Amino acid sequence: MAAAPHTGEAGRIIAAPTGPLIVAASVAGNDAPELSVVVPTLNESENIVDFLAAVRRTLDACLPGRYEVIVVDDDSADGTGTIAAGLMDGFPQLRVVRRQNEGGLAVAVAECCYSNSQRKAIGADVNVPAKTQICRDLFGDYASRIIVSTVEPDEIRSRAERAGLRATLLGKVGGSRLVLNYEGDRAIDVAIDELETAWRQGLPSLL
Repeated sequence: MAAAPHTGEAGRIIAAPTGPLIVAASVAGNDAPELSVVVPTLNESENIVDFLAAVRRTLDACLPGRYEVIVVDDDSADGTGTIAAGLMDGFPQLRVVRRQNEGGLAVAVAECCYSNSQRKAIGADVNVPAKTQICRDLFGDYASRIIVSTVEPDEIRSRAERAGLRATLLGKVGGSRLVLNYEGDRAIDVAIDELETAWRQGLPSLL
C-alpha cells in the first residue's frame, strides 16, 4: 500500500503517527480550542462534504472560532481524505489525518506479545500462511481475522469448524523473541523487548 503522492490536496494530509497513544500534559492558551471533534472515516466520499458542512454550522453557532475538527481517514480507496483536505482553505478549523499501514498479521501478533498489567512480554514462533506476497500477508489490513492464544488449539479448531469458520494453527508462544517464518524463511527474528520499546516510544518521539 503506497502513500499518496504529496501533490495537490493529498500533500496537505497529515500522516498518522503509529504506536501507543501517549499525550503529554499541556497548558491551554488563548488559542487552544475548547472542543476537538475527531471524525473517523472510511470510504465516505459521498457524505463527507455535507457532514462537515453540518458540523461546521452547528459549531459556528455555539463555539465560533473555539473548536477544531480532525478527520482521521483510514486510507479510503474512494479519496475521502483528499476530498476533506480540499475543504481546508475555507475551513480553518479543519485538519485531515491519513492512517496507513497500522495493521496486518505481523503487527497483530507483535502487539499480542507485548507486556500488559497481567504479565511480562512473551515471544512467539509463528508460521505465516502464504497467500499472495510477503508485505501484504504480514502488514496488509484484512477484515474479520482474529488471533487466539490457547492451550487447547484442537478445541478451538473444532469449534470453528462447527461454526463454519476456518482456523489455522500459526505457532507457539514462549521465549523472548518474535520469530515469523514465511515460506520456510525467517522473515522476522527480533527480541520482543526491543520491539516493544520501539513501539512504545514511537509517538512520544514525534511530539
